[in-house]
Order: sequence, then structure tokens, then C-alpha cells
Amino acid sequence: IETLKLSNNQLKDDQVIRLVTSLQGNDVIQELDLQYNLITEIGLNYLTEHLDGMKSLAVLLLGGNAFGAGGHQILENLQDDDKSVCTMDEKGNSKKNSKQNNKKLASKGNVFSSGFSGFS
Repeated sequence: IETLKLSNNQLKDDQVIRLVTSLQGNDVIQELDLQYNLITEIGLNYLTEHLDGMKSLAVLLLGGNAFGAGGHQILENLQDDDKSVCTMDEKGNSKKNSKQNNKKLASKGNVFSSGFSGFS
């Protein structure tokens, strides 16, 4: 499995924390879709602190969750992180390009959801 799509599953922070913990050391998952769940800054912060453990992850979709300006700040801080290069598209999704794995998944087509309504 290279793509794990868990959008629209009403995932909460505790479930995201368990998911991220189970994905540590994973070198297969390239795209993780967590859009339109119930993730707050708590789950987002845990997720971003543990991205290095998901070495092959190149695309992280987070639009439509329950984090507001604090979550947006967490993602902006991730962009400035020396350990990974992370860019957000205009829909608020985060695309992480690790220094070891600079894959261009966007070249496979539009990997971002077109129905993004912004941070809530």
C-alpha cells in the first residue's frame, strides 16, 4: 500500500496518534489522506512531530479538519523545519518532500482534493 486514504472517517486525535505510532518506521506509504476528519491541533502536532519516522511519506492531505489558526501555524513551522521540506498548496494541504525522498507525486495528477473549504 503506497496510498492510505482515511478521509471522511471522523478520526479524532487519539486515533490519529495511534495511527502515526503504528506508521513509525514505515518506508512504503507515500501518501496519507486525513482530510475531513476531526483532527485538532493536538493530533496535528503529534503527527508533525513524528513525520521523520515515515520516511517515504511525500504527500500529507489535511484539509477540512478541526484545527484553526494554531494548526495553520504548526504547518507553517513544519515548512521551516530543517529536517523536512514541507509546502502547502492553496487548499491548505501539506506536501512533505524529505531530503532523502524528493518524489514529485503531483506529477501523477492532482493529488489534492478540489473540495477543500479551508481551515475550520
